Amino acid sequence: MSDTFKGRREDLRLVTGRGRFTADWSLPGELHGWFLRSDRAHAEITALNASQALSSPGVRAVLTGDDLVRAGIKNPRPLAHFKGKDGTTLKVPHRHALAHGRVRFVGEPVALVVADSETAAQDAAERIVVSYRDLPAVIDAADALAAACSEEYQEFGLWHGPTSLFTADTRYSHFSAQTAAEVTLGSQRSVLEAEDILRSTNKSLARSRKLLETTAEMRKSVETCSVN
Repeated sequence: MSDTFKGRREDLRLVTGRGRFTADWSLPGELHGWFLRSDRAHAEITALNASQALSSPGVRAVLTGDDLVRAGIKNPRPLAHFKGKDGTTLKVPHRHALAHGRVRFVGEPVALVVADSETAAQDAAERIVVSYRDLPAVIDAADALAAACSEEYQEFGLWHGPTSLFTADTRYSHFSAQTAAEVTLGSQRSVLEAEDILRSTNKSLARSRKLLETTAEMRKSVETCSVN
């Protein structure tokens, strides 16, 4: 193998504006989809009316969580298969492709509009009327440790939190995007250790932000010197 870098095969067409992407293709008779997404962090879906969207020009179908449940759409298989230290298996709650019953994060897909064009699908999505009943939401990782958190997946007794899932007596290693910590809610020691890791993670993020700010200042200084 040569040590000389010859570039990637796609470099030339990309840097010369000749790249082709999925959105660039236009096939005869193709349809377009547009998702209506949740604007709530945690809420019960009390009503969903898609009749106006269905009657919009160019609309072929409007799919909701109820449609997927009736069709028997199964939960995608998890990418990771591992066991905890005590041999417990990974709990995999069902995650609907389209929200069913309630939404669990901002941006969760609630309905899918299929139409003859992208603009027709987008316009129709705006005509879907969804009624929500807001539920408590946890937006801070430290708050997710509190025993008073609402149960997010009741079939497993898992607590609601944006970056982690806990049970009252089962250890989990999914804690945050940057650091993993084994947490047992029944153990005060584990909770304290988790809080220490959170503080450490926050310090690391602060250092990263400071580095970015310093780099930006250095770049600005170089640009100023170049102009002068």
